Amino acid sequence: MGRGRFVRLVFLSILLVPTLSSSSGSDREALEIGIGVGVGIGGGAAPSTPQPECPPPRQPQPSDFENILQYRAYFVIQRFKQTITCDPKNKTGSWTGFRICNNDGRGYQGFYCETPPGLINMRTIASVDFNGFTLSAPTVCGFVDQLPDLALFHANSNSFGGTVPALATLPFFYELDVSNNRLSGGFPASVFPLVD
Repeated sequence: MGRGRFVRLVFLSILLVPTLSSSSGSDREALEIGIGVGVGIGGGAAPSTPQPECPPPRQPQPSDFENILQYRAYFVIQRFKQTITCDPKNKTGSWTGFRICNNDGRGYQGFYCETPPGLINMRTIASVDFNGFTLSAPTVCGFVDQLPDLALFHANSNSFGGTVPALATLPFFYELDVSNNRLSGGFPASVFPLVD
């Protein structure tokens, strides 16, 4: 035993003698065992057991949604949400969960559903109305043009950049309002067929 350890034991014994003389036998034994264990181990806490890893969040399944069309739209919306750089009115705060259609005021703000022609009971995103939301994003390309049943897109008074997406491939699309944004480039010729 090193000299430093011996000095510490003597000092500890001096401090504990008055306490031990007034303690009962079982208290004294517990204290002696505690001292012996503490000195024998050399101090320090026991290693903590590793915490189990949390499982990854559950991924949405088609059965979580009203239909497969809304399931597909969910991923388009969530990708677009990740590109939004400013949302001072917290409009995207409602873009969570599996209830997308806001026709009754309980879905994603700005998204409205209808059944496209030729389908029965298959409501999907037919209208996106972001007028006055004051959202900022570098582009709406990869969003608007990826909602295949979209009929109208209103995004007046936001801060969307980039160019107007090509919309000619959307068979039901007929109304576009992207005024008061930060769009650049020429107006795409593919949008002109929308004009009657």
